[in-house]
Amino acid sequence: MSQVIEAIVLKSFDYRDHHKIAKVLSPTVGLISVYMANASRTKSKVRALGEPMNVMNLNVKPPQHDVEGLYYLYAGEITQYFLTLKSDYDNIMNFYLMAEIVLKSGFEPRYAGYVYKLFKSVLDLAETGTEMKFLVMVFKLKMLPVLGIQPVVDCCVNCGSRMSIICLSVNSGGLLCSNCLSWDEQILIDSSLVNVIRGLLKAPIDELASVEIGSEVLGVLETFTDAYYDNHSGLALKGSAFLK
Repeated sequence: MSQVIEAIVLKSFDYRDHHKIAKVLSPTVGLISVYMANASRTKSKVRALGEPMNVMNLNVKPPQHDVEGLYYLYAGEITQYFLTLKSDYDNIMNFYLMAEIVLKSGFEPRYAGYVYKLFKSVLDLAETGTEMKFLVMVFKLKMLPVLGIQPVVDCCVNCGSRMSIICLSVNSGGLLCSNCLSWDEQILIDSSLVNVIRGLLKAPIDELASVEIGSEVLGVLETFTDAYYDNHSGLALKGSAFLK
């Protein structure tokens, strides 16, 4: 029995002579692989369905026992192309960075709806003019709970105190107060920026589109986010290194 799913194509690759396998993100079934027969042929009707950064409705057959984990594509319809984003090389590379995080995250099925909405919101907001660089940094922060490494931002991670907070520690994974701060702690996010990080973590991404953050502060936030991923995620992100 077939089913229709909404999905974003994250990546695709050729399979045998004329076929493709696409890795897609869906709010209902999560991260799946879809077999697209003849999608590599120039005149194929389904060729565009295998292109990354498209949102579409796919009519697919769920996996069978003989092809475990592989959905089969019957038909599909693209609903969003994001042509403005695709015209900018930096935007394309930032898309692939987000896709790489999702593909390597191994997130639990219960997060499928959250991850899909977050991912699509970034594309929607960037297509309408919000800076992609800022959105991707927010995306990385909001993926931290999905990865199981969200920092403690409401109290000191060591003693639980809410007083005399000095910084948000990369190594400790949360806030540190003056009593718990180590002399050799590298401070990237000091007390003046704690509320900014807290807001970016907790506010819905759609509400952040109008937030204005200067390039200097954005640079500090990006440095912290990258360092936090390097220390806690275990993901070797080629896209992040390439963008740097």
